[in-house]
Amino acid sequence: GVPAGFIGTHDDGSIGLLEILPEYRKMGLGTILELSMINHRLASGHIPYGQVEEDNAKSLMLQKKVGLEVSSDRICWNFNHKADF
Repeated sequence: GVPAGFIGTHDDGSIGLLEILPEYRKMGLGTILELSMINHRLASGHIPYGQVEEDNAKSLMLQKKVGLEVSSDRICWNFNHKADF
């Protein structure tokens, strides 16, 4: 009955934002959320994908566990913008 974590998509449609609160980790909830989002994306007619930093071993292991493949191609992000607050 209480939130244990969340998952979402980025503006480009990639799966991400996965977070499990510390007290709920090691219970398989990350896998459940990831598979749920994959199924949601497929049901919506989209190809599920995510972007994972190369040194994020836990996330890469989760991607492989749920059946996703790691591409040999790389993406570079550029955060060269200033927010007007």
